[in-house]
Amino acid sequence: MKLPETVIIADAKLTQYLLVRREQDDKSKFLAQAGFTQDNSEKLKTALLKLIQTQNAIADRKNEYGTFYRVEGNLERETGTLASDNNLVGTCNRR
Repeated sequence: MKLPETVIIADAKLTQYLLVRREQDDKSKFLAQAGFTQDNSEKLKTALLKLIQTQNAIADRKNEYGTFYRVEGNLERETGTLASDNNLVGTCNRR
C-alpha cells in the first residue's frame, strides 16, 4: 500500500537521530556517504519523502501509538542513488 502524501517526517528525527553519530546503530555514516549531513537535513527529508511516495509500505508492527510501516528502497540523492545491500529501510508510524 502507498502511504498518504500527508506523511510528516519530524525534523528532530533527522537532526537529533539519523544524522547524529552513535556508537551503536549509527546511520549517520551511511547517510554521509550520500552527502546528507546536519547542514542539509532538508535534502534528506526530501529524499525520504520521495521514497515514501514511490514505494509500497508494509505493516510492520503495532503498539499503543498505532501501526508502524516499513518502506524499503533505494534512497535518491543529487549525485545518484544510495543503496546498501539490504536497501534503505525506514519505519514510520501511523495512527
